[in-house]
Amino acid sequence: MNETSTPLTQNSQTEPQVLPKMNKKKKILVFSPDRDLAQSLSMLFENHFEITCETSMGDLGKRIASVAPALLIVDLHTFSSDVMLELSIVESSCVKVPVVILRAYNRLRSDVEEMVRRTAQVVFYKPFNAEEVVRSIHNLMKVDH
Repeated sequence: MNETSTPLTQNSQTEPQVLPKMNKKKKILVFSPDRDLAQSLSMLFENHFEITCETSMGDLGKRIASVAPALLIVDLHTFSSDVMLELSIVESSCVKVPVVILRAYNRLRSDVEEMVRRTAQVVFYKPFNAEEVVRSIHNLMKVDH
């Protein structure tokens, strides 16, 4: 069998059968305290990915563990203390996946800004261009859009 062949299996009468290809969608977890934004982001990606939304920071860590996403989209809160808590939850989740951060263009404490840079592969400032977000996420997930 060459590298581009579909795997074959033998049935009880030794006739080869082609196994169906599994097109399992990669998982994205969207966290936003804003239900409308979480739903909008979900609709942007639902045709290409399996999307789970979480709006409660208190449940974020458990949701990351249960979903085991291939990518996280995190809509940051406004205040430094909330941002630090969000990012601490993401960092302590032990899931090493790309993180896309959405945030308002406001100045945070320097230690919080450093934490954002350390955690995120990509940061988009609101208002963001949805096409750019889609393109970036497809690139991070290495899929065609």
